[in-house]
Amino acid sequence: EDAVLIDRHLRGLRWHDISLELGTRSPHDCAARWCNVLRPGNDGPFGLIERAMLKELYDTHGARWSRIASLLGRHPRMVKDMWEQMQMEQESIKTQMAIARLLR
Repeated sequence: EDAVLIDRHLRGLRWHDISLELGTRSPHDCAARWCNVLRPGNDGPFGLIERAMLKELYDTHGARWSRIASLLGRHPRMVKDMWEQMQMEQESIKTQMAIARLLR
């Protein structure tokens, strides 16, 4: 299954078409499998500098994940997922600070 997914993606088929051919995964599942497991390239964890760059690029481009991803050399899904993780981290920090203020 992975070999077919890799072959069809490298030939330029859309995730929808690959999904239909495989018959076992949705288009989203195919894209996620490629992005998170099969895709060669920059797929390691985001470093501090890359996270700072993501923040700056988001401030400039908004939620244009494909544009930001091309500038970072990442897959758009990875960039969007990291952005959402960063937002959850910020919310957690705000919550912890609010609790600390209440406990003073």
